Amino acid sequence: MSGEKKYDLPVFLLILSIIVGLAAIIWYMPTNPRILTGKQTEKIRRLSVLYNAGLNSDCGAILSNESYDYDDSVLEAYRYFFGINRKPIVMLAGIKTVDNKGKKIFSSNPVIESYVNKNMRKVMPELRKRIERAVLSLNSFSKSDTTFKKRIAQEIYHAIMDFSSAKVALTINNETIDLDLSKVDPYLVASIMLVESMMNPYAVAEERSIKQDFSDTIYSRGLMQIYETTFWQLKSWINNSELDMTVDDLWSIRNNIFLGMVYLAYAQTLIER
Repeated sequence: MSGEKKYDLPVFLLILSIIVGLAAIIWYMPTNPRILTGKQTEKIRRLSVLYNAGLNSDCGAILSNESYDYDDSVLEAYRYFFGINRKPIVMLAGIKTVDNKGKKIFSSNPVIESYVNKNMRKVMPELRKRIERAVLSLNSFSKSDTTFKKRIAQEIYHAIMDFSSAKVALTINNETIDLDLSKVDPYLVASIMLVESMMNPYAVAEERSIKQDFSDTIYSRGLMQIYETTFWQLKSWINNSELDMTVDDLWSIRNNIFLGMVYLAYAQTLIER
């Protein structure tokens, strides 16, 4: 009997440690694990196509093309900002940037700012951390100091949060369309930004124009790489005669993100029809 008692204590302690360990795992296990459903993934892919290839694009045909991988890049970036992946993706092709002299990236347009509803702004602290981590780690800012990078990251985060409170009316073909930018996924905005510009507001791209009578080449500017033609189209759609902007205003972080979110909000109405 005494021999049995010798083994009782170690066995009891072993069982107790297992119970404590399991309890700790259950306690710290997130109640809402970060996973993407098939429906969410499909929506991200379709919105990525409309952003990259144009609002009139055939999403099904483009997504079935094995050589098209823009949506894969956006989805990979999304997994980072959403909290599934630990590190942001790095675009191997890199980006081109312009001389930052005279580019007012921290400016804002008063008409655009008037759309912000201060009482409805979102707060997403984890997204804020991930945006900052991405800006600090990406090599497109290798020559910039940490303070400047952090200021850019803060401006990006606050712009997304602020404009998520906006409601914007568009007039397209004599039809008024009311957009609620709170329905635009902040994670998707950041993801497209990462793929398009590696979150560098000085990013620029040049392509041969399909409308040679308009221009031989067209340029896209800023964080969300908005083309000149897209800029003029959005400006004509936004139902506000007081909105006075030129393509140079696309260097502004807040202006660029606002227009990108308006574009995504309208694209979302198209896939929901």
